[in-house]
Amino acid sequence: MIDRTEIEKRDYIAAFDGLRAIAIMSIVGHQMMAYRIPGGFLGLNIFLLLSGYFMTASLMDSLMKNGKVPLKSFLTKRLKRIIIPTFAMIVAVIFYLLLFQRELLVNLRSTMVSNLFFMNNWWQIIQENDHAITVLTQSPFSHLWYMSLAVQYYLLWPILFVFLSVMIKKHQVLQKVVLALLVASVLLMITKDFSNVHFLRIFFGTDTRAFSVLTGAVVALLFPIQRFYGEYKQKYRYESVIRFVPIVLLVLSLFVMKEHSHLTFRGGMFIFDVIVAALMMISLHPKSVTSLFFRLKPLTVIGRRSLSYYLWYLPLSVLYQAKIGDTSSTPVLHRIVEIVLLVILGELWYQLFEKGKFSKVMNQLSAQWTHSTRRTVKMVYSAAVALILLIGFIQASPRLSAQESALQEVLLASESLSQNTRNTDKKVVKTINNIQGLSREETVFSSNTSITFIGDTMLLAMAQEIPTLYPNAVISANRDLQVFELGTMIDQLKEQKQLGDIIVLMVGSNGAYTKGQLDAVLKKIGMDKQIFLVSNTINRTWQGQINQISNNLAEKYSNVYYIDWKTESSTHPDWFYEKASIVNTTGAHQQGLWIAKMIYQTLRGS
Repeated sequence: MIDRTEIEKRDYIAAFDGLRAIAIMSIVGHQMMAYRIPGGFLGLNIFLLLSGYFMTASLMDSLMKNGKVPLKSFLTKRLKRIIIPTFAMIVAVIFYLLLFQRELLVNLRSTMVSNLFFMNNWWQIIQENDHAITVLTQSPFSHLWYMSLAVQYYLLWPILFVFLSVMIKKHQVLQKVVLALLVASVLLMITKDFSNVHFLRIFFGTDTRAFSVLTGAVVALLFPIQRFYGEYKQKYRYESVIRFVPIVLLVLSLFVMKEHSHLTFRGGMFIFDVIVAALMMISLHPKSVTSLFFRLKPLTVIGRRSLSYYLWYLPLSVLYQAKIGDTSSTPVLHRIVEIVLLVILGELWYQLFEKGKFSKVMNQLSAQWTHSTRRTVKMVYSAAVALILLIGFIQASPRLSAQESALQEVLLASESLSQNTRNTDKKVVKTINNIQGLSREETVFSSNTSITFIGDTMLLAMAQEIPTLYPNAVISANRDLQVFELGTMIDQLKEQKQLGDIIVLMVGSNGAYTKGQLDAVLKKIGMDKQIFLVSNTINRTWQGQINQISNNLAEKYSNVYYIDWKTESSTHPDWFYEKASIVNTTGAHQQGLWIAKMIYQTLRGS
């Protein structure tokens, strides 16, 4: 635990390390178990608030003591803390991929370049985070959009703040101007159209996420750390208890807010930032009860390593899962292995780059070398790094571009079809054409069936087969759909009277879910409906787990049935895009016929 004299000496706020620990644990927990911690992505907001606070506090301190800010040294010092470990991680991952998992280099060229120039957030916006790419091949660098965002703020905010400080002499007016910028950023977020495309613009945008940094800046302007050097006195009887209210609200937000919820981006995220800001303010004094809580040794240790943990949590997960395959038989064991590997790599990166031991070792070694030797070693080292990046860039050829382009076209067409089926009045089909692959009885049955398909990418990939098989079908699909978000979609379908007598659920492509969560969805749909759960083929670690859950619930309820598409398609790799995950056009046709046959056999056949 940091001594108070040390805190005063360095203006160090140990409690904020505890907040960083909460942030990184939320992020890692969300990545591993989004169905358990749906709001874990909000950990990034905590990072941004703390960055805004420390940048502004440091700038204000320099202005008050020296009357100016040495911008060059200020920016160099802080950017090096981010850029060097990030760059080293990228080089290390590419080197590993070249040696052991070259198949994951596919389509990494633009990702590598955008990350090396710290513009990945805007690249993902421009690319609309192409869902076809993320489905067919996971990227170990997709989380680095946040590092790009952080670098942009470290470049922009100090310059803007110094400019405002020079132009505005009164501190209170400066506070109001920063607050106005904060409000403008919030308005940019809440007024933008919320759709799949605009969601990415809102989530990754430098302007729409600026309010988190600005909230931290406002806290720094209102409550500089120097105000809390005096003795701490409790003013109210239950003050210690009241101070824990923001902690409770913060934890509650992590379990309630959802990544694709309108509530989150219509003010919910800003409310979360206000909660964190309140927590920061009441934790500034080193003797306050919340400060003591966040200064617990385990939290401060994790918090100080949060950058290194953040850099490695996704690459480790992607590389490990791609190597191991389906881990659903022993998920807890594999999660523990991933966490242990993360702790080891995070500690290594923390010691080498954040604590500067890499530089210290190199300096100690180079002290014994001649000038010529130092220059040679530096050239060899630079050439090796450049060679790794160059080979990685060349190897990362767009080999799957044709498949991705085809899948993207299918997904877009299916999304349009889904919308049309929900906006078109259903009429009784009078002319029933024969469908090759179905008997006359199966065709007549499907043509007059009141049916609703609900799902994610798995449904969108085969959705264009549905109107032929089920002319009266309603299709409700969302690429990013999670099972724990299904309640809102079902309520909308009920309100619009578009929930058919038969419901087909095709979910699980975006993450695992619990038996209780799917059970709740089935009950919300209603026990008066005939519900069919289609097994998932997504090439992810949770595939076996969710298919088993669906099968178990089908055995539990008499109106719920399990369609084992996974087994049916297992001997037909030609029905899928690469990696046997999402059906291609041939597979979509076969899947549509299989579902139609299974529904008919279950409800009408022998």
